[in-house]
Amino acid sequence: MKNGKQKVFNLLKMSLLKLQSAGMLFGGLGVLLFLISLQLPAFAQTQVTNTASISVPSGVTNTGAGCSSGTCTVSDVDTVTPSLPTVSKTFTPSNINAGGTSLLVITFTNTHQLVSATFSSAFVDTYPPQMSNSSAPLPATTCANGSTVTATPAANSLSVSSGSVIPPGASCSVSVVVTALATGANSIPAGSLTTTVGANATGVTATLTVTPVADLQISKTASVTSVNAGQTFSYTITVFNAGSSTAANVTVTDLVSASLTVVSVNGAGLAATNSGNQVTGTAATLAANATA
Repeated sequence: MKNGKQKVFNLLKMSLLKLQSAGMLFGGLGVLLFLISLQLPAFAQTQVTNTASISVPSGVTNTGAGCSSGTCTVSDVDTVTPSLPTVSKTFTPSNINAGGTSLLVITFTNTHQLVSATFSSAFVDTYPPQMSNSSAPLPATTCANGSTVTATPAANSLSVSSGSVIPPGASCSVSVVVTALATGANSIPAGSLTTTVGANATGVTATLTVTPVADLQISKTASVTSVNAGQTFSYTITVFNAGSSTAANVTVTDLVSASLTVVSVNGAGLAATNSGNQVTGTAATLAANATA
């Protein structure tokens, strides 16, 4: 919305006034020029129509086209561009390890220079899959009028209270600490922010890049602590993923002592094979906190 608009009414284009007085023509043609400064209301419509008219003094003959009974009228129609609020968002840092944390900041800008933008309803930002508020989200806001941010630990969204205020021609922001296990693009669609000066016309997207982190741990135990020659016993090998991401293409190799003979192999969660005394276990994936 334009805060101030100037209209120039050139009455030469509106009508021709032939001014006569005491039988004398003033320069043959009289031209009047008005400069009118207008300020549109805070919530103007999509167009503004301004009508101007002029009436000649008594004793003056008006021959302008479109004039009636000595009065000439003209209208000017202008389109009003609304000053809608905007939304932007960032992750800092924008790249984390799986299970790490990042500060999500959403900024609301009021492009209207005259009036505040008050939230007509609560603003909600829903996160992509595998992103959530951290265990200590520390929600904060700089918006006015008692604005509050709700961000429950482990929840996949945040909300900003209805009635929050963005000052005229200024910005305010909200922030929450989030965590993620996989890369995700967090989008805020157009129309998500509704205020007394309108809604955001365009959406915005920010991406948090997540680097997978696997932490494989291995242990090996024997079924007996002592054995007689020729006696059969077994080894159990356990693999545990203590990381926050799924491990891919897991391979475990055990080279059994040459003094022992491998009788058989089997696996649970791992496909076990042997070639002589070399035992191998493989798994395409091993989820976080899983055992094989």
